[in-house]
Amino acid sequence: MHSRINSIISEPLSAVSFVQDYVEFHFDGKIVRSLTNPLVRVLDKTCKFPEVGSRDCFCSLIGQTVESVIVEDEDRIELIFTLGARLIISLAESERIGPEAAHFVPGDNQPIEVW
Repeated sequence: MHSRINSIISEPLSAVSFVQDYVEFHFDGKIVRSLTNPLVRVLDKTCKFPEVGSRDCFCSLIGQTVESVIVEDEDRIELIFTLGARLIISLAESERIGPEAAHFVPGDNQPIEVW
């Protein structure tokens, strides 16, 4: 299946929303929603939500542009930013709280993609 999540390539991260038990990453109308606990790798530092300091780590990505997207079904979604940071959303069954691990919302009135 061809994923429409690639449409965020060259888009800057405009907002991060922490919603009770998941995290959303906003790209001016498009949303990547992580229902598993996402993590960020920057250089030799790894931050995993909801660990102490992870919110600051995720918010530090605001304004950075997505350079590439990797989708490995049953494994992960990885957003690689131009400054080298990597945002990783696990799709592993063992990381899920419910049946879904992530959503991509391409815009208003458009069907979401579900992993």
